[in-house]
Amino acid sequence: MDTTERAASFNRVVREYEERRPGYPDAFVDLVLERTGLVPGAEVLEIGCGPGVATASLLERGLVVRAVEPGPDLAARAAERFAGQPFRVDVTGFEEWDRAERTFDAVLAATSFHWVDAHVRWRRAAEALRAGGPIVLMANKVLAASSYAEFVTHSESLMRGAGMTDLGSALVDEPRALADLREPTEDVAELWGRLDQTQPVVSATEFFEVPRVIVQSWTQSYSGEEMVALLSTYSRYITLGDDSRRRLMDQLRDVISDVFDSRIERRYLSVAVIAARRGGY
Repeated sequence: MDTTERAASFNRVVREYEERRPGYPDAFVDLVLERTGLVPGAEVLEIGCGPGVATASLLERGLVVRAVEPGPDLAARAAERFAGQPFRVDVTGFEEWDRAERTFDAVLAATSFHWVDAHVRWRRAAEALRAGGPIVLMANKVLAASSYAEFVTHSESLMRGAGMTDLGSALVDEPRALADLREPTEDVAELWGRLDQTQPVVSATEFFEVPRVIVQSWTQSYSGEEMVALLSTYSRYITLGDDSRRRLMDQLRDVISDVFDSRIERRYLSVAVIAARRGGY
């Protein structure tokens, strides 16, 4: 299954995605807006809004959001949630989106930029920005220092037995990740590539200034049912056959109940990579 098909799979779990996927801590979002100078009334282009997990935080802070979302059901849910608010969504991929010469104060992607073609995404983002406006790339990385890491180890054989070949991104060692993110670079694409290794690094120095990074770690506790519901929103689970997926989810519930006393902690590192558009572009 290729990247396009996997990205499209989220359209099958709209409500589950909205309810289960972790958002971003309020203090983290506030710091991102402070560092980027975005104030109420600022116009933001959001790439891949999904059902509006991050969008809600932007609208709550008075931003005006224009979103691009390729999943029609995901886009419809976002439009329904934010009816009457300064929000509009276009149902298309960012690569094909016709911006009609519109430009924005910021371009933001929250847990979505890895789905956009690396060979065009930086140029397309720069074209959509006003001079000096920032691109803001946000992601939640799952850290290794939690009971979730032990759960993954216990579950790998079950996942492979269900026919799963992609077991997901490796869990992140927090000290190593922080050191990597703080290593100086002039290329936002190179910095982003330290987080996202699913696509090639295509230099963005032609389009963007030296990047900055914001990080915050936090922990979420899940019951067995909550953890299984969360996992069911990831493409590697969605794309399993129905019988295989149901059987695997039952097995994972049993692991959480029997080995972890029905409670799993998942530790996250929220990351924002920020870079201003070059004035001369």
